[in-house]
Amino acid sequence: MLARLMAPRGKSWSKARAACPRPEHAGSRVRFDGHYGPPGHRRQYYKCVPADGDRPHRFTEVLPREESWHDACESCERDVALHEGPHAARRYQFVARGIAETLVAVGAGSTYRDAALVARERAKRLRVGPGGEPRFSRHGSLAMDWVEVFAPVVFEAYRPRAWPASGSLLLDDLPFRVRDPDSGRHRIAFRIFAAMGYERGRPRLWRLGAFTTKSQADWETFLRALPGAPPRVVCDNDSGLTNAVRTVGRHAGW
Repeated sequence: MLARLMAPRGKSWSKARAACPRPEHAGSRVRFDGHYGPPGHRRQYYKCVPADGDRPHRFTEVLPREESWHDACESCERDVALHEGPHAARRYQFVARGIAETLVAVGAGSTYRDAALVARERAKRLRVGPGGEPRFSRHGSLAMDWVEVFAPVVFEAYRPRAWPASGSLLLDDLPFRVRDPDSGRHRIAFRIFAAMGYERGRPRLWRLGAFTTKSQADWETFLRALPGAPPRVVCDNDSGLTNAVRTVGRHAGW
């Protein structure tokens, strides 16, 4: 019914400007052909009627759109149809804009739990309890997963390509401890290696890495990840770190 209401009368050919993803069907006629997904989060199906006589088939856009909740878009200041909502990855429940807003919130200092709660509320993706009432969840795994998947892609264009050519390079590590449920004692699960440099006189986090130990071999792997020779290295007197600095520096010309 909705597909019929959305399409013009007569032959019901779509005005959505959707194109069949099959190259051999370029120029074929396309029309609306129903939806998939739960109410409030539906995405549009299309039907392609090939011009070369091939059998008609159903398809979705390469980057589908979730149905619009409003008749107009505040960002682009124009009317939008039901099928012109925000883009969403094909197998993701959340739209791309919502994921981007969550990454921005985390980058600005929000916790994973708070950012995930806001994301679920804005996307109307709250779980339903036994009585049908919405259940508010502040579990941070949602935001944590997005950081793991998308942050490297976003950061790639901005990450340093070489060690700083001026100023000091500061090196240190931070142990991450977990509690052993059997003994009750805490042990080091892994360590975060960090390097901070200076750019135009201002400190900048240059590189991070996770390692199981702080051995010389691990520090050498960390230091060899980028080319270049910083003029000065500042670190504590840990033997694994200092030996790695000497070894890598000797071969790299530090």
